[in-house]
Amino acid sequence: AASDALIAARVADLPADSARRAHLALQWATLMGLRNHAVLLADAALSVRPESLMLRQLAAMALWRHGERERTADLLDGLVSAAGAALPRLALRRAGYLRQQNLLKEARGLLLGLRDDRPDEPEIWLELAELYEREGWREDQCLALEQASRWRTTPSTALARAGCWRKLGFAARARQIYTELRRDLPGLTGAVAALADLALDEQRLSEAESLVGELCRLAPHQPWVWLRLAEVRRRRDDPAGAAQALARARELDPDSPEAYRKDGELALLGGDAGRAVEAWRQALERDPANEKLANRVAFLAPESKAAWEVDVPDEAAIAAAVAQRETVTLLPGADVVDLLDHEVTRLNPDGSATSVVTQVMHAVNESGRDKLTRVPLRDDGRVRVLHAYAVDPQGERIQVSSVRNNEARFRGLRSGSTVVLQFRHDADPVGYLARHVARGWWFQGPARQMQQSSWIVWAAKGTRVHEWQLGSAKWSEELRGDELRFEWTATDLPPIIGEPMMPTMGEVAANLLFSTVPDWQTFLEWEKSLLHEVFRETESLKALAETIFAGASEPAAKLDRLHDYVMKEIRYQQDYENHIAGVKPHPAPMVVERGYGDCKDKAVLFITLARLAGIDVHFAVLRTRSQGPLRDQVPMQQFNHAIVYVPEQPGIPAGRFYDPTADALDWGSLPFDDQGVTALVLDPRRGEWTWRQVPLQDAAHNTRVIRGRLQLGRDGSATGQLTLEGQGNEASFYRRLARNAEQLKQAAQMLVGHAFPGAEVKTVRPVEVQDLSVPLQLELEVVSPTHGRIAERELRVAFPRLWAPEGVFRLAERKYALVMGPPMASRWITELALPKGVAVSKLPPSAVVDAECLRFTRKVSQSGGAVIVEDALETRCERITPEAYATHRAQVQEIVRLYQEELVLRLLDQV
Repeated sequence: AASDALIAARVADLPADSARRAHLALQWATLMGLRNHAVLLADAALSVRPESLMLRQLAAMALWRHGERERTADLLDGLVSAAGAALPRLALRRAGYLRQQNLLKEARGLLLGLRDDRPDEPEIWLELAELYEREGWREDQCLALEQASRWRTTPSTALARAGCWRKLGFAARARQIYTELRRDLPGLTGAVAALADLALDEQRLSEAESLVGELCRLAPHQPWVWLRLAEVRRRRDDPAGAAQALARARELDPDSPEAYRKDGELALLGGDAGRAVEAWRQALERDPANEKLANRVAFLAPESKAAWEVDVPDEAAIAAAVAQRETVTLLPGADVVDLLDHEVTRLNPDGSATSVVTQVMHAVNESGRDKLTRVPLRDDGRVRVLHAYAVDPQGERIQVSSVRNNEARFRGLRSGSTVVLQFRHDADPVGYLARHVARGWWFQGPARQMQQSSWIVWAAKGTRVHEWQLGSAKWSEELRGDELRFEWTATDLPPIIGEPMMPTMGEVAANLLFSTVPDWQTFLEWEKSLLHEVFRETESLKALAETIFAGASEPAAKLDRLHDYVMKEIRYQQDYENHIAGVKPHPAPMVVERGYGDCKDKAVLFITLARLAGIDVHFAVLRTRSQGPLRDQVPMQQFNHAIVYVPEQPGIPAGRFYDPTADALDWGSLPFDDQGVTALVLDPRRGEWTWRQVPLQDAAHNTRVIRGRLQLGRDGSATGQLTLEGQGNEASFYRRLARNAEQLKQAAQMLVGHAFPGAEVKTVRPVEVQDLSVPLQLELEVVSPTHGRIAERELRVAFPRLWAPEGVFRLAERKYALVMGPPMASRWITELALPKGVAVSKLPPSAVVDAECLRFTRKVSQSGGAVIVEDALETRCERITPEAYATHRAQVQEIVRLYQEELVLRLLDQV
């Protein structure tokens, strides 16, 4: 609002609807850095004057600066088509845009055409020079700059031309240009600096110092000129003069590490290693990412240790851990014994962290040996290996084979070998929630026995922390001077042995989460800042909303239309132009222009279009089922998905969630991975937030019904049709496959082949695969040559299985819960027409198997010349506990027995 008022005041004297007012308002927004506001102003101006070339160009530049590439391209293309012949600058803008998008060939073709039409236009040659530089064509770049200089003699053009020749090795030619510039423009620092660099390169040190002295008089406020003077004096063997120049550079820019680094180098050359180390420490405080300098300081001053480093295991502690392999009791299921899994971490006030990781890992068997042959290091920040070796079963030490690509590789390992790895890891602050640290720690892992696992965290006094843990790790907190020290240690933990359909590792393995984010409100403030300005309403978006909602009067119907549009017309695709794009959504109009977006982009578009329909929709983030449960005790970025929540409001009697990222999913259904989890729901307009549980939908939302009508032959063959109807996640699966007829037929063949071994699907007809308001429907023509088997004047026929319970309940007992997922309902109805000349000897029995978490029913009947078998299965529980597993397994065995019951037909002699 303040920005609107300020801009309005700047243009208040101009007519309200004038193009000049729109032009100046847009330029003011641009100068003030209000990129989103500039786009809004451009859209508003174009809605009044859509043909204005000036406004179209300004709009294109505003969109370009805002990163909306698709609309930028469209506007520039339109401008070139409309007036490119008369206004070549429009084509130059388009060429610059193409170059930025790395479409170099297209940009080159456009520029060469312009050059041929207007060979005396310097802007064309300058744009060509930039293009050639991007392509690495240095000779062409220099020649293009020479052509530009024939019609444009600005200092920037001359400097670019001289710099190009210098890079090509034509020092004399470059010097001549710089000398002429210095003569004509005595205060041009760029020319003087380039001449000084040339003199320095050619060891003409007296001349170089004179030129840099001139620079110091021209720009005494610039730190870089004093750094240049220090370098010249250093080469002239004048350390006192160099130190004086560096001191001046530090005064002008005390936050820059460069002067401190050079001061350290100067001190070391003078034999003062102590002063060098102190200067370099000052440099490292300003540039903690300089690993080479950190290594140098550690080499020169190894005795200096910070308080937290006392917790780093020394060589004696590592040797003691290795010795434990002789006495440790091996537990069943372990491939590796972690004799020592240790990390000490120092959290820095800026959100960075320094850790020393120590691992002593013993290979129990060949699988363990294979796991330890290649051990990963951290893949972010900087890693410096301190120790890396293996100890073979006889006690001989073998050095690491290589350390590269964030991996340590060990050679000659055998069962009984022990790997030792210790490294320092310096992690920069993350790109979001700056100045805060949040991460997890695992005390257990699959097939890994943990002898001792410790994580020690040091932080400044007053640091607020949150922690959550699963397991029995011992925890302590103490204040040591001005430092807080936290420690978690677990010992003698068994390996995790995986089971089919078990909960996520975060639900069964001992682990913890740790965060210095003060509270969820802090997290929400960050989230709100990411959503700032993304719900932008434009005229084109309003027109789209009218099209989507045309004919729909009720809010529920409008939401169905909207969900259908976002699922079908906006494809799921990640496109992260920079780091922040991984967490910040793109504006709604940009998502429409692209026709694609990720989950948060689609959620933003859903919310924006719903607003235009007068419906209140909130932004929701969650952690999907496959990633394990959210731990709301620890405020941190735990989320990996974004959906929307529609609260109760007029026309919508109950709140509910929608997932715009879903593909080909029925209206009203949610993907399995969303159901049953906790979502953090934010009202973008009011800034209010709350936790909400995404419900587990009942079985009616995930159904499958297969109806078969088959004619059985006396030889055991069968032909006929199957009809598949479905709603929910399985229906989504088949709808997506229906986009490719061959893939759909292959999936149908797998379904039928499982039900009737040896059967073939002749045709698949999609009856309904587009309309998401009705169930999916497919028709299959089936031929089953071995539908029944003949033995001793009998024809025996097995009926298809709804599912394969043996696979789900294969284990005799379980340690972990059996995760069934959201409830589902399936039915398979088979009408089998009997051939002439047979008589029914035995019908499969009807039965009901009812357990707490599932119900199976079979109904068998005979009608005229056909046998009808209807099987139905409904799952009711999201998971079955280990205690209830045995009861359910016994019930499942009864279902298996029922599946084994066959229809028995007696073959008559007379047909």
